[in-house]
Amino acid sequence: MLSRLFLLALALTVKICAAPNPPQTHFRGESVTTAKGSCGACISALEVGKRSSWVSPNIFIRELIMACQRSGQTTPDVCEGLFKEQGPVLAEVIKHMDVTHFDGYLFCASVLGACDYPAIRPFHLEFAKPKPANATLTRPPSGRNFTVVHLSDWHFDPEYTPGSEAACDKPLCCRSDSRSSSTADPPPTNITRPANPWGDYACDAPLSLHESLLSFLANNLTTLPSFAILTGDIPPHNIWQTLPISATHRTEQIAYNLLRRYFGPPDESLLGVPLYPTIGNHEVAPANLYPPHGMENPKLPGGDASWLYNSLAKSWKPWLGGRAANQVMRNGGSYAVKVADKLRLVSLNTNFCYVNNWWLFKDTNDTVGFTPKIPHRSCLVNYPTSITKQDPNNILAWLIHQLQLAEDAGDRVWIIGHHPPGVPDCFHEYSARFSKIVERYAPHVIAGNFMGHTHKDEFEIFYQDGIQDADHAISVAYIAPSVTPYRWTNPGFRYLCFQLVVWISTIVYRCR
Repeated sequence: MLSRLFLLALALTVKICAAPNPPQTHFRGESVTTAKGSCGACISALEVGKRSSWVSPNIFIRELIMACQRSGQTTPDVCEGLFKEQGPVLAEVIKHMDVTHFDGYLFCASVLGACDYPAIRPFHLEFAKPKPANATLTRPPSGRNFTVVHLSDWHFDPEYTPGSEAACDKPLCCRSDSRSSSTADPPPTNITRPANPWGDYACDAPLSLHESLLSFLANNLTTLPSFAILTGDIPPHNIWQTLPISATHRTEQIAYNLLRRYFGPPDESLLGVPLYPTIGNHEVAPANLYPPHGMENPKLPGGDASWLYNSLAKSWKPWLGGRAANQVMRNGGSYAVKVADKLRLVSLNTNFCYVNNWWLFKDTNDTVGFTPKIPHRSCLVNYPTSITKQDPNNILAWLIHQLQLAEDAGDRVWIIGHHPPGVPDCFHEYSARFSKIVERYAPHVIAGNFMGHTHKDEFEIFYQDGIQDADHAISVAYIAPSVTPYRWTNPGFRYLCFQLVVWISTIVYRCR
């Protein structure tokens, strides 16, 4: 049993502790097949994990910790902290997964890459009205230019210590306890690569880096922005020590206090313009764990995110106003706000598409016939099985409603979120549904999609009816570079200039 849990713990450790930008996997629509034997091994490991979690969640967690420590993938304290924080929800979810059928194959495909991805099931989205026949950008330019600063992946580390070890043996370095991976001597003896005052590629951002960036915005832009957006991830990558909640909350408060010095009412901030944020996977503690409505379990760490929604509503209220701040509390972190005449902004909590949000693997009411294809299993017939709810928290239905309101009013919409659709760690079914929503409301309503998470300067193109040519391109997702240098990227941000129906320029600023 321990050997199979060793496999599960090893794979989860590598997955959770991995740097951003996971390797791209094929977006496949065919049935699940064996992938060089690893798929069957993954399913077997889940079976063992399920039995163990039913016997005792504490035993399951302890076995994962021991297996992680034996693997040597990271330090013993990271293993212990990681699975003490992530383990209770993982045990609860695996306990209720149908691990030998669709649930298990989806987990092994999307989280661990051990199985081929299950086919996207047929789906139907409810639209109040059909797409107008004249849904094109025929309106003349408004004549008003908007300029916007797009920030993403802030990742402030309050424990960043200049001169500490930057080449350490943990997933995050440059802290007072960071220890060189090439020496047995404890810090501060034999520092192999001292952390710089402004940051390091193996570390998250010190306060000095954030202050420098914001000062640059206030003093060097030729035109001050009309507003700014921040597409998620305020806390650092210390995923093994996000608890107690008060520690993560304190980090976020330091970051938002600094941001409010620069963004806000003209008489209360240096830039005098609002900032519109969205939620990343690191905001919550433990990281990644956002239970959909109806799955909350306050007894578990990671079982209730209401504390975060309440905190963010308070922190964001000076920028959003009371009405949108109340939406943050009551709508799982998502909100909609009018930012200018004929321009709306919709902020989505995209953690309900994130594959490392274990809650999304827990059985719900959705069912589907599924045929597992593993050679050592003899019963290859169709099984009705339940998987992740297709629209957790009804977030996509809410998005459709907001877009319909905008269409009826003749408004344009910016959609902001943390996770871009179509990336490997966003569920394929969510991405497919999101794309269909874009097809319905672009290009006449959706002016653009603005995301982060990958830490890269990237973009995605949406096409009408999946026909990938210039004539069918209808919308773009603009993915901003990260402010943090973690890992191996120069801090940056985007500066956008546009009119309601015309893009003028996009400039990427990099720290070098």
